[in-house]
Amino acid sequence: MSRSADPKPLAALMLLTLLFSSASVRGQDQPFKDQAAVYRDRSGVSICALGDSITDMSSDNTSRVTQFAADGYMTWAQTLTGHRAYFDDSLNFGVSGDTIEKAAARTRLVIASRCQMVVVLLGTNDLPRPESSLKMFNDWRNKVVSPLLNAKVTVVAVAVPPREDMSGAANSKRTQFNAMVKRFVNAEALLGQRISVVDAQDCLTSPSGPGSSLHDSLYDGTHPSPIGAYCIGKSLVGAISRKFPERASPTDEATLNTNPAMIGADGLTLAPAQGQVATGYKAYRGAGTSDKTTFSVAKPREAAGCRDPQQVVVDISGQGSSAETYIVQPEASPTSGVKPGVAVQLVAQVQFAEPPVNLVGFELHMAEVGPPSPRQAIDMVRQPGQPMPRVAWGGVLKTPPFVLQPGTTSITSYIRAVMDASKGVGSVNFYVCSYRMRIVR
Repeated sequence: MSRSADPKPLAALMLLTLLFSSASVRGQDQPFKDQAAVYRDRSGVSICALGDSITDMSSDNTSRVTQFAADGYMTWAQTLTGHRAYFDDSLNFGVSGDTIEKAAARTRLVIASRCQMVVVLLGTNDLPRPESSLKMFNDWRNKVVSPLLNAKVTVVAVAVPPREDMSGAANSKRTQFNAMVKRFVNAEALLGQRISVVDAQDCLTSPSGPGSSLHDSLYDGTHPSPIGAYCIGKSLVGAISRKFPERASPTDEATLNTNPAMIGADGLTLAPAQGQVATGYKAYRGAGTSDKTTFSVAKPREAAGCRDPQQVVVDISGQGSSAETYIVQPEASPTSGVKPGVAVQLVAQVQFAEPPVNLVGFELHMAEVGPPSPRQAIDMVRQPGQPMPRVAWGGVLKTPPFVLQPGTTSITSYIRAVMDASKGVGSVNFYVCSYRMRIVR
């Protein structure tokens, strides 16, 4: 699904209003999105992001869809840490095209959101400008970081990532700026300030990493592909995990779908799927033309850190379509407890058993049934033409929550792997467990 450019609704809970000029998002004009944190879990623990388009592209929220994107670094940071702190589009303070100085105006919004941590990735749009690296750093320190630290917000600074089209002068400026940031952060941390710095450059450019080159990590030479977003997100795992302890799900949460633990093996398999699928679930190929595909499902007793996981294995050895979908979903869409005004989200734990080959999408999806314009919520929205990381990653997928509209009678959901079979080869082997459609209180 492509990212929408619909304007954001007016923020009802934000007392501060700032005026910004329109910014370009992937070639489309989009006004600045007003920010309002509508949902928080009961712990009140949340994380923000402040930046330019590299940050903005992590999330979106329109009248039709609320989503986290596979090429968003905050998407991966949240997945790999198990969503230890709440994040949604209302806490994404990224605006396309912004320089450090422009983004500084939004520090007050970050502070007003009351998030406990903010990830700051700024400087990419300053590199082609005539200002020196010292001017960049002074703006970053004095106008962005210092106000946040004074407000007792924990800051995680991300070093400016490389670009393919960068001139020698711009790259030198980037190197100088990153060095000043690291020296400042390390000095402040020694004094007890709540600040740290991460740098994903080695992952973004290493042939042995998830991308074979910088080209694989950037879909257009500047913005991260899912591979590059994984690199940046992975670099944030340590800082987020140290700040926010792992938390168990509330024991009293209401789950709408039956058999969220995925117990049993009496579900439905539709050809070419073979094997055992959890009771109350079904496995099938949604789209695809390859006639040389093995699609097997199994129910091992324990794997991937959870009991009763569902294993899904796809091996493609013949040419097919560029977007073949292999799906596991509940056989029946929940209707009990589905009523207007209820906020819901979908959660699932996943673990890859081995690095995938030609995997171009891996989505968790739910949608209303009944309203004239059904709403959807998606985690890890695939980006056409952009492969997923070639690593055996694991974590928690969790869609952004949304409020059910009048006329909603049930909610469909699924988890799916999207394979590019046009090259005649592909494979994916993963486990999924704890598949829960939960009411957000």
